[in-house]
Amino acid sequence: LRIKTWPGGSGVASDITYENGQMEDVSNPKIINQFYCETVDTGSGCKSQSSAVKISNVEYSNIRGTTPTEDGITLSCSQSGSCMGIKMENIVLVTGSGAQASCNAQNVQGGNSIPSRCLGNNGQ
Repeated sequence: LRIKTWPGGSGVASDITYENGQMEDVSNPKIINQFYCETVDTGSGCKSQSSAVKISNVEYSNIRGTTPTEDGITLSCSQSGSCMGIKMENIVLVTGSGAQASCNAQNVQGGNSIPSRCLGNNGQ
């Protein structure tokens, strides 16, 4: 369940719902990535940009399953404040060992309902 945008992109991705999903052995099952770019051809990393596609009103509800990686939820949002209104309800993702998968959020702005374990020092 992924939303990926290129750095420096423009436009809007909003009012998106992922509901009643079952994940079976899925690597990195839930991602919002505003830093997606192809580095294979150029050999260089993503260039920092001041703009990003606005992502808002995204809801994940009743998502369950397993992942072979520790990363269950990754929200990597631009510092431009372009991720708002991200909501998560009834999310149960576990690793192959049965441990709860990790959750990390960076630069997610107000109006969210995200598990507190996701926010760390970078989320809001």
